[in-house]
Amino acid sequence: MNRNTIYWSLQLFGWGAYALLIIFFTMLAAGRLQSSEIVNLFLTTSFFIISTHVYRLCFRRMKWMSWSIVKLVLIVLLSMLGLSVISYFFVEGIASLLLGELTAFFSDPFVYIGVIFTNMLFYLLWMLFYLSFHYFERYSTSLKYEAAVKEFELNRLKSQLNPHFIFNALNSTRALIDEDPKKAKDSVTQLSNILRSTLVMSKKKLINFSDELKTVIDYLALEKIRYEERLSVEYDINEDTSRFMIPPLMIQTLVENSIKHGISTLPSGGRVCIKAYVQNDKLFVEIGNDGFFLYQENNDPTKHGISNTLQRLNLIYGDDANFEIKNIGETWVVAKLEIPQKI
Repeated sequence: MNRNTIYWSLQLFGWGAYALLIIFFTMLAAGRLQSSEIVNLFLTTSFFIISTHVYRLCFRRMKWMSWSIVKLVLIVLLSMLGLSVISYFFVEGIASLLLGELTAFFSDPFVYIGVIFTNMLFYLLWMLFYLSFHYFERYSTSLKYEAAVKEFELNRLKSQLNPHFIFNALNSTRALIDEDPKKAKDSVTQLSNILRSTLVMSKKKLINFSDELKTVIDYLALEKIRYEERLSVEYDINEDTSRFMIPPLMIQTLVENSIKHGISTLPSGGRVCIKAYVQNDKLFVEIGNDGFFLYQENNDPTKHGISNTLQRLNLIYGDDANFEIKNIGETWVVAKLEIPQKI
C-alpha cells in the first residue's frame, strides 16, 4: 500500500466517522434527521474532505516541514479559523439555495459562531492527525536511514579486518616454508580452516562467542608454530560465556595486536592470556600479553585495530558496551571488552 492510498483511506475513513458521529448524536437527541440536516451534513462532510485535501497540497507546496514551530502553530491556527468560516458560509449558502430558504444556522448568529468554532476544532483535530502521521513517518524513515548507514559502516569496518587478518596469517605461514616444511604444511591446513570460518562469520552482524573463540584458538595455534617456545598461550574461559553474541573478528583483532605489537617485539617472547567470564549479565573478555602499550594518535600501528573495535562497539551497542586497553606495571598489557547480552 503506497502513501497516496493510505492518505485517501484515512481521509475517507476519518470524515466518514465524523458524519456517522453527527448522525448518531442527532438521532439520539431528536429521533430522526430532517431533510435540511441531511443536506447540510452531506455538504459539510464533502467540503471537509475537499478543503483539507486542498489545504494539504498548499501546505506541502509551502514546505511547511522547514518552518519553525512558532510559525507553524500561528499559520495553522489562522488558516484553520479561516477554513472554518469559509466552510460554514459556503455550506449554508449552498444548502439555502438547494432548499429554497435560509437555514436556521444561517439566520442565527449565536448558532453559526458556535458551528464555526466546532468546525475549527474538527479542522484542528484533522491537522493534529496529519502532523502526527508525518512526524512518525519521518521518524521511521530517519530510523531506517540511520540503520542503513550503520549497516554500511559495520560492513566497511569488517571488510577492513579480513585482509588485515589474512595478511598476518599468510606471513606466519610464509615464515615456516624454509625453516620447517612439515610445519608449514600443517599451518596451511590450519589457515584454510581459519579462512573458511572467517568467511562465514564476516557475513554476520553478530556471532556466538564460542565460534569466535575457536577461530582465535586456531590462529594462536598457527602463531605457536611460528614462534615456538617464544609464545605461550593460556585460556580461562567460563562456560556461561557461550550464550553471548559478539561482533565477528573483534577478539581476533585484539589477539593479533597482542602478538604483533607485543610478543613479536620481545627477544624472549612472552605470554598471551585470554580470560572470559560473565558478571552482571555482561560478557567480559580480557586479553593480556607481555609488553608495554604506547598509543600515539597519529602514527601508532595499533590504531587501526583499536579504532575499529571502538567504532563497531559504538555502532552496535551504543553506551552499553565498553573497551579499554591499559598497562599493568611496565611489562603487562590488558585489553578488556565489556559486552551486554542483548542489543
